[in-house]
This record gives sequence, C-alpha cells and structure tokens, in this order.
Amino acid sequence: MLKSLKRVNFKNEETNALQENVYQFVNQINPVISSGVLLTSISVGVSPLKIEHKLGRVPQGFYVVDKNSNSNVWRSSASDNRYITLSASAPSTISLWVF
Repeated sequence: MLKSLKRVNFKNEETNALQENVYQFVNQINPVISSGVLLTSISVGVSPLKIEHKLGRVPQGFYVVDKNSNSNVWRSSASDNRYITLSASAPSTISLWVF
C-alpha cells in the first residue's frame, strides 16, 4: 500500500493552499492506484499471455513499471476477476502494477 500524503503547516498561506489542492487531488486517485498489486518477472511475447493478477476483482488498468526490452505491452483481451491477458510487440520480461 502507498502511504497517504501528510499535511505540513507552513507559514505561507499560498504554500498551504497549494498543499491543500495537491492533497485533495492525490486523495482522489490514491484509493484506485494503491489498491493494486505488483507482479514481477513476467515473460511476455507476441502471443497473448494469461496472467493471474490476484486482485479478486476486475482490474481497472495496469502500468508497466519495468521491462528489459524496447517493446510495447497491451491488454489483448478483456480482463476478469482472476486474469489479465497481455501481449507485447517483442519478447520482454516485465513488472506490472495492476490496479
């Protein structure tokens, strides 16, 4: 889980206002992103690969957080509450944040 953003009291009101705007924005996206799971060392290629994501629900999306080649990775079919199916433009070992 990601840690929540902490508020700091500044003497400058403009800085406090900026901090409040950032805090409100981050709190909108934090529950979605932080409720994900990191999957590592996944070997993907040009053929679709069914990967168990372990969320227990249909994922809202994913980010490739690491890869060992210059390749594009995409969802090649609809996900369900157990699997996400990915393909890549070239063979690659990737790590994913699925949320």
